[in-house]
Amino acid sequence: MANELEIKKESVVSLVENQDLGNIIKPLVNEIHLFDSFIAGTTHLDDQSVLEVVSVDDDLILRREDNKFDSNFVLVLMNDGRKLGYVPKKG
Repeated sequence: MANELEIKKESVVSLVENQDLGNIIKPLVNEIHLFDSFIAGTTHLDDQSVLEVVSVDDDLILRREDNKFDSNFVLVLMNDGRKLGYVPKKG
């Protein structure tokens, strides 16, 4: 019949119905290297000590910031929320 719901064994539901949530999500979580960049505005930081503790392998947070200079600034933060500077504008 044309209006019957047919569930095939290879459907998404059958693939996940007997699995732990962690096993389902884990393959979807991968680190992706997006880009390398300098950080602009480091000379204007209130707390310069953050520059002494940041290292190459640190995960950083990028957050858009609407400020008086540019409504498209992308703020660069340490995981603990300390400000490092901004992604520089493309020159």
